[in-house]
Amino acid sequence: MAPNLVPQGGATFQFDWTPPATNAGPVTFFVAGNAANGDRNFTGDLIYTSSLQLTPAVPAAPSVTAGNIVNAATTLAGPVAPNSWVTIYGSNLGVTTRSWADSDFLDGALPSSLDGVSVVLTLFGAPRLTYVGYVSPTQVNFLLPSDLSVTATTVQVRNPAGMSTAVPITTQANAPQLFITDGRHVLCAHSNGAFLTSTTPAAPGETIVVYGTGLGATNPAQVPGQVAAAPASLVTLPQVTIGGAAATVACAGIVPGSAGLYQINVRVPSDAVNGDLPLIFQLGTASSASTLVTVQK
Repeated sequence: MAPNLVPQGGATFQFDWTPPATNAGPVTFFVAGNAANGDRNFTGDLIYTSSLQLTPAVPAAPSVTAGNIVNAATTLAGPVAPNSWVTIYGSNLGVTTRSWADSDFLDGALPSSLDGVSVVLTLFGAPRLTYVGYVSPTQVNFLLPSDLSVTATTVQVRNPAGMSTAVPITTQANAPQLFITDGRHVLCAHSNGAFLTSTTPAAPGETIVVYGTGLGATNPAQVPGQVAAAPASLVTLPQVTIGGAAATVACAGIVPGSAGLYQINVRVPSDAVNGDLPLIFQLGTASSASTLVTVQK
């Protein structure tokens, strides 16, 4: 008897297919497979056929309403600042769901569009594109340009089917917000790079690394639309409190190799008590939302 050419139980075949550049209507794939016993005879073999129809995802005009534009770090509404991440919620924003990938960058330039979805600002009567980091049918995350002027600004989402209604946003020089992990606890790490958790809390007197966005200008200034190539310190350090007590800021600046991500090294007060303590940043008159950091002696 001849040996089996395919292992018993079947086999998997994979192929790539490039769809038409324009809507050609539903596309049907047909497949036929021969389940052979390998005895080199016509008897005992079975032919299986199947088909699969794909319906094209056709864009519809996007829709966004006031109140659905929030800070991406906290998902809270409020003022936003240059070089900060913002989230838009709506409907028909895109037909795919994905974050940006390495292939979306060209010579370090941030993508202004993902899968045909872009975000357009209008200020001083002129349009300007932002940098899009995530798209889906109901959500778009975008980064405001680092040199954005603080003035009356509106936002629109654009896809191949049209543009959403212009929605006003409030911009200011800085609007500090801290990234959170579970809706309450701030995203932060120990000096060795390990993230803080309830089982690996911060210790009184320890210097921790906190991550945020919208913390304002750096020196040197960021190049608009480019990944940060080198460290750049904040022009103005934030005031930080942990558990209501002042916490010393050792340094703060942009994270190299990132976009719109700030790193702040903060020393936990040596007399901090055990528990989930509120952590708040303040820059001038702008304060971050209260987040929590777990401290344990």
